[in-house]
Amino acid sequence: MPDKKKHHYVPRFYLKLFATEIAAKDPRTISMYNIPKELLISAASIADQCAKDWFYGTSDNLEDAMSTLESAWASFFRDFRDKTIPPQPKSKDHLLLLLFISIQMLRTNRRALDTNESIRMMMKTITAQDSNLSVTGDGDFDWELKDPVFLSLRSFLPVAHYLDDLKICLLKTHMPSAFVTSDDPVFKYNLYCESFTEGGNTGATNTGLLIFLPISPEFCVLFYDSGVYKVGRPGKQGPLLVTSADVDVLNGLQYIGADANLYFSAGFSSGYFKGLSATYGKARQEIGVRTVEAEEVGNPLNILVHQYHHIPNLRLNLSFLSIRRNARRVPLADRIRSYRREIELTGPDPALGSKSRKFIPIKKSTGQPRSKM
Repeated sequence: MPDKKKHHYVPRFYLKLFATEIAAKDPRTISMYNIPKELLISAASIADQCAKDWFYGTSDNLEDAMSTLESAWASFFRDFRDKTIPPQPKSKDHLLLLLFISIQMLRTNRRALDTNESIRMMMKTITAQDSNLSVTGDGDFDWELKDPVFLSLRSFLPVAHYLDDLKICLLKTHMPSAFVTSDDPVFKYNLYCESFTEGGNTGATNTGLLIFLPISPEFCVLFYDSGVYKVGRPGKQGPLLVTSADVDVLNGLQYIGADANLYFSAGFSSGYFKGLSATYGKARQEIGVRTVEAEEVGNPLNILVHQYHHIPNLRLNLSFLSIRRNARRVPLADRIRSYRREIELTGPDPALGSKSRKFIPIKKSTGQPRSKM
């Protein structure tokens, strides 16, 4: 039997960047706020955070592979934080950062829960359309994958590839304002398409994609579509200083995206997080898996089922970020159908054929909400 029972889905080296004794050579504790319980813990063990028994299955293979990557990532992030210079495009460090982003967003407990929720919703939708298929007595389809992380991680290389055109900016706060992180630290958003909430717009190739990742109490990494957004002042070198109001917004994104816990070094009170709850609690409840059923015009027996990750309109307002003038002129209907690059397919789908077909939504389903607090 394998001896690595506890598998981390957010690496310990990353959490150590937010440790309470951040100057220590090997910090052991971190401050945390549990959202469902509204509980602040000033010194939680880093080793016990973001971990589940056998999360990557009962083989050591994936856990060992993660450990190898995490060793390289730990060195990179320390240098990145100290030198405050984003990696050059196509460099080894650039690839390391892209791999961290893609793998981290696909490996969390929240992603695993959403994957199984997606499967349950899809199967429930399919069985409802066919009387020959049966479900459990209460009408719920409660089947799930034992190790859903394997399914989500299958796409990490294509995701990293499709993100490599995004520009990178390092955001810096004025202390004592500080960034927090969470048990699901990579947050995706699309300000360019935020008015459209009836479908997904944060895919790896979507035009207008934004990705936020705090890397210490002082720094946060921003990936952005430079064809759509202006960030900071043209020609300015080095980290971009942000306001305390910006920091609160970015911490709000971590609150929305967290599975259950927020992490930070020190200096926060329970009142601060209750303030985040008051501002972002409704958005936290709305985020999650959505299913839309649509029937073909003229052929109501033909049903198209579409699933996406729903993010409500946050009306994101950051002092350093704006939409370019030319991009603002593009109608919303064209924005949501716009992609930065084409997705490479192996061939046409024979089930769809070549003719144009129109579908009208007839039913929408929502997955299980996150904790209410």
